[in-house]
Amino acid sequence: MPTVHLQLAITFNEDAVETFANLFERSLRRHLSPLPTPSPVSAPSDTTNLLLDSRQAAKMLKVSSRTLWKMQNSGEMPPPIRMGRSVRWNLGVLKKWVDEGCPRLGE
Repeated sequence: MPTVHLQLAITFNEDAVETFANLFERSLRRHLSPLPTPSPVSAPSDTTNLLLDSRQAAKMLKVSSRTLWKMQNSGEMPPPIRMGRSVRWNLGVLKKWVDEGCPRLGE
């Protein structure tokens, strides 16, 4: 038997929603096994070691990507981490640099 997908939009008042839900709940319980509850995904508590790409770093510093690369090439900012062809900046290092007043690092 082929599967048929149906999308339907219906507006109900509160009483109709409750009746409709009860009707389908009984039917679905007969056909579906209980679904496992998903485990909560928590954000990492220590975000200082996250790595940012050039767009994210530029956005954080409120400069254009071009300005970010100029600053990096002239040594005005902390050096990035290179992983193959990927270039990333450590969020914690950038935050510390900003907190220190963005001192020029090339001097």
